[in-house]
Amino acid sequence: MPLDFSKYLVLLGDLRPVSGSGSNCRQLRRTISGSAERSTAVLVFFTLLCIHSPQLLAQSNGGGLRSQIPTLDQLINRGTNADTREQGLNASLRIGLSYVDNAGNSGDYRLEDFDSHIGWGGRAALSAGLNADGKIELGVRPERLDSFELGVRELWAGLSGPWGLIRAGTQHATFYEMISSATDVAVWGSCWTQFECSRKSQVIKYRSPPAPLVFGFSVVARTDDGDEEEADQFEYGLGYQAGSFYFGIAGSQTGDEGDLSGGNLLGAVLTFGFSGGSLTFGYQQTDAEQLVAPGEEVTHLTLSLVYGVTYLIYNQTEIEEREPVWFTLGARQGLGSGASLFYEYQQFDLDEGEDEDLYLRAGIQFDW
Repeated sequence: MPLDFSKYLVLLGDLRPVSGSGSNCRQLRRTISGSAERSTAVLVFFTLLCIHSPQLLAQSNGGGLRSQIPTLDQLINRGTNADTREQGLNASLRIGLSYVDNAGNSGDYRLEDFDSHIGWGGRAALSAGLNADGKIELGVRPERLDSFELGVRELWAGLSGPWGLIRAGTQHATFYEMISSATDVAVWGSCWTQFECSRKSQVIKYRSPPAPLVFGFSVVARTDDGDEEEADQFEYGLGYQAGSFYFGIAGSQTGDEGDLSGGNLLGAVLTFGFSGGSLTFGYQQTDAEQLVAPGEEVTHLTLSLVYGVTYLIYNQTEIEEREPVWFTLGARQGLGSGASLFYEYQQFDLDEGEDEDLYLRAGIQFDW
C-alpha cells in the first residue's frame, strides 16, 4: 500500500524545540505505528528525525549546519563561477546504513558507500592574468569494508583568465552546470532521474567569467562504431543571477550514434532565495534516443525546497501514458570540523501498478 506522506510532513513541519519525548514526537510515533502502512524501518527513521530535529533547527539558526547543505550562492557558483575551491588536496568520506524495500518485497539492510572521493586540484599563475588549472578526482567504491576500487570522477586541464575559462577532460558539461546543479542538493537522492547529471569524458567546455549573466558551451566527443572520435554532442546555456533570484536555460543537441537517432534536450530552472532557504523549479524535455527509448518524448519536472537543515526534492516524469514520481526528504546534522550526519527518505513510484520502492539512509560524512 502506498505511503501517505502528508500526515508525516505536517507533523515534521510543526516541530518545536522540545525534547525527543515531546508531544509532536509521541504523536508522530502513534501516527506511524497505528497505520496499516506501518514499516519498522520507516518508524525508526522518522522517530530519529523527530528526536534530532530540535538540535538540527538550533544548529541551522546558528549557521553550524547550513554550510553542509548548498546555499543558493553555492548552488549557482558551483555551476557558473571559475572558483578556487578546486585547488589543493580534498576528500569526502561518506559511509552509512541503508534500508531498501523494492516494490513491497522484504526489506534489505546494507552498509554502503555514498560516493566517497579524493582529489587534488592546482592552479599556476601565468603572465597577463592567465592561469593554468587542472584537477584529478577519484571515486572510492568499496565492495566490502576490506576492499575497494577507484574510478575517475574528474580529470581535466585548462586555462582561465579575465575572459573566462576553458577546460578539457572528464567533468560536468554545460547542461548540468546551468540547470541540474540547482536542484542537486541531497547527499544521494537528488539527481538520479534528471538528464545529463553525470560527469562525462571527452568534454571541451567554455564558461564566461563570473557576472550576473553567465554563458557557456560544451562539445562532447564520443566513439562511433568505427572507433573514431566524433564530436556528436553540443551543449549550450545561459544563467542569470540577481540577488536571491536565479534563472537558467540550456540545451543539448546530440547526433546519431550507431543505431540510435540523435535529438534535442531543453531545460530551464528558476530559483527563489528567501530567509533560511530556497525554492527551485526545474523543467527538462528530450527526444534523444541516447537518453530515452526510441520514439518517446519525455518531460521531466523537478521541485527542490531547502529550508534550514532540511531539503525536499520532488521529481515527476511524463513518459507517454506513465508518470513516474520520485520523492526525497532529507536533513543534515553538523558535528563540526568537517563532519556531519545525514538522513534521507526516498520513494519511487514507477506508475506500473506495483508497490513503490522505498529507500532509507543514515550515515556520516567527513570532508577535508
